[in-house]
Amino acid sequence: SLFDLREPYTIKISGAVNYVDTVLPYRNNLTVEDAIMMAGGLKESAATVNVEVARRIKDTKTYENTNRTAEVFNFALNDNLGLISTDGKKSDTVFTLEPFDEVYVRKSPAYRKQQNVVVAGEVLFGGNYALVKKNERLSDLISKAGGITQDAYVKGARLIRKMTEEEQR
Repeated sequence: SLFDLREPYTIKISGAVNYVDTVLPYRNNLTVEDAIMMAGGLKESAATVNVEVARRIKDTKTYENTNRTAEVFNFALNDNLGLISTDGKKSDTVFTLEPFDEVYVRKSPAYRKQQNVVVAGEVLFGGNYALVKKNERLSDLISKAGGITQDAYVKGARLIRKMTEEEQR
């Protein structure tokens, strides 16, 4: 068959989806919403205001050389995973994918997992505390813990930082 002699048609979806770098077999009328669902849905960190589809430039019947390698379409997602065009190239919300399209769901720049620290020793209320901002000071944490007790030896205080394997490298 002629179809057996061609490269298999696929769609790739990556970024803030549950099954990252999912490669799907192409089928007619496949939408971005379908691809997101087949990739396990969106992660909590997904930026629904920035979804991008990169489409391969394929003109096999030309003698001209061009430096363009892809056509890009930008979308936002509504609460039902419906598309809202943000680039003015497509006015309707129905956008079907073509073979070799790549869908990128970006991570929200404002998304942060909460981080916790343990304050222990000669403080009034020792225990776990959540960091409220990235640059929170040690003095802020001690204040949250009610301050130091009369028996505290401040010069002997120490900070123990647990590092991930990546930080250790």
